[in-house]
Order: sequence, then C-alpha cells, then structure tokens
Amino acid sequence: MRPVLYVATALAGLACMAAAPPPPVLPPVLSVTQMPNVVQNPAVLERDGTYSALINGASYWAFNDTALSAPNASGQNFFSNSLSWATSLDASGGIVLNKDQVDSSGLPAQFIPFSPVEAAFNANHAGNKCAIKPCNVSLAIWPGPLVPDAATGKIYIPFGLIYRGGPVQGFQGAGTGIAVATLNADGTMNVTRPVEGKGRDINLLWQKNQQGYADEAFIYNGYYYAYTGHNVFVTTEDLLARVPVANILDLSAWTYYAGNEVWSTDPSAAVPVFDGSASGSSVFYDAYLNCWMLIYSGNFSNDIYYAVAHHPEGPWSKPALLAVGETGYNNNADYAGRAHPEFSPDGGKTEYITYVHSTGAFGQDLPTLQVVFGKPGG
Repeated sequence: MRPVLYVATALAGLACMAAAPPPPVLPPVLSVTQMPNVVQNPAVLERDGTYSALINGASYWAFNDTALSAPNASGQNFFSNSLSWATSLDASGGIVLNKDQVDSSGLPAQFIPFSPVEAAFNANHAGNKCAIKPCNVSLAIWPGPLVPDAATGKIYIPFGLIYRGGPVQGFQGAGTGIAVATLNADGTMNVTRPVEGKGRDINLLWQKNQQGYADEAFIYNGYYYAYTGHNVFVTTEDLLARVPVANILDLSAWTYYAGNEVWSTDPSAAVPVFDGSASGSSVFYDAYLNCWMLIYSGNFSNDIYYAVAHHPEGPWSKPALLAVGETGYNNNADYAGRAHPEFSPDGGKTEYITYVHSTGAFGQDLPTLQVVFGKPGG
C-alpha cells in the first residue's frame, strides 16, 4: 500500500439514521489509503465508465471506450463498450478483474450490440466506404450502471448513444436506451436490445432530443430509480426519475422527482436533487451508516467528493472533499470517481473507490482508494 493521500477532519453531528428532513450530517472519514491500481486484462490500454454491481456473487464492471494493444476477432482495437468481472470480492490487496467478455480471439469485445438502425448508420458513414455524408461520423454505446433484478434474474443496463467523429466536436447525445441481459453458465452476459420506443430507433427508450436517464441507477422498494446530469459546466445538476420495475421499458410509466416529495408524470417538472459529475456519480445505500451515499468526481479537477441523504431524492447534505487523485498526463483531470460497495467487508464502514487517471496519449489506469468511514458523533 502507498501512503495515505488524504484524511478528512472528523465531523461532529447527528447520526445518519436521524429522521429527515433535514439531511444527515456527513460522517467522518477516518482514513483514505491508496491501494494498488485495478488489475485488468494486460491487452487493455485504456477504458473508462467503471460502473460495477454485485451479480451472482461476482463484481461485474461495465466500461465505455476500450482500447486494446491488438485487434480482436472483429478487427477492432478501439470500440465503445466492454465488460469485465472479479470473481473475488476480497479487495484488501486491490481489485482484480480476472474475467472478460471476449470474442474468438480471446480479447475483450463489445458486449452491448448496436441496433439495426445504429449498425446501418455506422456502415453508411464509415470513412473508406462512406455512402452518406458527413463521413467518419460514428455512433458509440456508453453503458451506465449494471442493475440486477433478483426477482427475475434480468440485468438492466442503461446506456447513452453517442455521435462522434467527422465534424462532431467532442461528442453529442443521440438517445438513451436500456439493454437487458441474463447471465450464461460461464459468467458471460447475453445482452439484448428490446423494442422500447416509437421513434426512428425503436431500440431506444428516449430519442435524440429527449432527456434520458442513464447515470447511476438501482432497484429500491419495487422501483427502478435512475439519475441523469444536465447543464454540464463547472457543476452538473442531477435529475431523478423512477418507474415500477415491471414497467421499466414503458416510458409512459415513468415519473420524475419534482421536489417536495412530489413525483410527476411530466418530464419537464424534474428538479435537480444534487450537483454531481459530468462523468456520472455513485449513489448507493450504506448499511453501516444507515443512509444513502453519493460519491463523484469534481468537473475539471482531481477532487473526489461525498454527500449523504436519508432518501434517494434527498435532501442531500452539502458535499465535502473526500480525496484528491493523482495528477494525470499533461495535467488531464481525473474523472469517473466511483464507489464499488460490493467489495465492502463490513457493511459499508470500509468502501473502495476508483477513478480514471490518464497515463499517456493512449493510456489510462484505475487507481483505487480504500476509505474508512466513522459514524457521526461516534
């Protein structure tokens, strides 16, 4: 283990189990210790996203853009999503992702497929075979969290569909969907793209100009909860929506948190519940603290923050600095600070947090922090 990076000052106050409102006082952070980086397939040069979930006794991780040192069976060494998992939940010596969803080459491959409309778009706009202008524009699928439903064995995977390349500056949203997966006997996932909407791409739940919900998500009290960020600049305002689990793919069944304990059927009524991160946030229930916890990376900085609430919709406490990540290549900011509570050995007193760190022009690693929390006033 490397030396402690940052230890927060203990915060006195009410315990998280106090009745809401007001929001809980932040629990004290007893220590933050730098652990070994996440161990990944040696062919992986870079990938981000890093949402994880406990599924069938293993920690499954959904990644966004993935770069390899050699092409896989599809001839690709750069593609928009991949899947790995750790069969051991003992992170005391670091997190080891010892399994990957691979193709016949034995290398990682894209695990969420394109719909027929999306595959046709990519084929028609490909550089050397460009049939429709603008050329060199492509669609990417960036998965959000993995959300297992214990009642059915299904795994819901919200994702953002992204335009990039050609004349597109950076990337632009092209819609949002929810893939549905089941586990195979070997631990790999069988992922499908069900019909979800009525727009041009029927395999999307929200079309291009609609506000989709593909950030942190979980099932709680019979509902599927999902967050989304908007107005990205120095801060990112996060909205919250929910839907009965049985109706996840029925957009008309969704409701949106409008404040003051009101859930509205009008998407435009949604109000921000917290300021999170442009790279998404972790929201999870911490049994040790008996409250919900938010962990996220600051935009354009190496800072990682945390906050707590009694309910997913808040009110949330004022966030505080949890840790400062390592300086990235060319001073690129770290991002995607994410908690992985399935590795906690003590019900949430000890949590493991990762973030994406640039190591070169074509390189990233995933530093890991072991965080120990105390109970307020304890």
